[in-house]
Amino acid sequence: MTGNNRLTQKQKRLLPCLLQAHSVKEAAQLAGICERSAWRMLALPSVQGELSRVQDGMLSQVAAGLVADMGVARAVLLDVLRAPVVKDTDRIRAAGMVLDAGLRLCEFAVLTKRLERLELLIGGEGENRG
Repeated sequence: MTGNNRLTQKQKRLLPCLLQAHSVKEAAQLAGICERSAWRMLALPSVQGELSRVQDGMLSQVAAGLVADMGVARAVLLDVLRAPVVKDTDRIRAAGMVLDAGLRLCEFAVLTKRLERLELLIGGEGENRG
């Protein structure tokens, strides 16, 4: 918990409440603070940074689980594609899902490479100006 040391006890109490509540008002109630204080805390860079760090960690865990599940889902689709007793409509739908996932993955890879090149260009320009 890198940035967590800079937070007050109330701020530390608010963070997990923000992750489970549906609103800032509800999070404030769960944390035992007033809503106005919660909003003020959320405006602080240290609280924003820690909340972002925790959310990033949670998203990484979810993404890792989804990646693991993708192999199983792909196997199911391939079973449907190859099964002789499956209706043609189901086979076509499964093929479309496989193709759609493949195309989205290709688009993601291309966009990632383009973004990396842009970041290098922007980073290089910033160094030249400094």
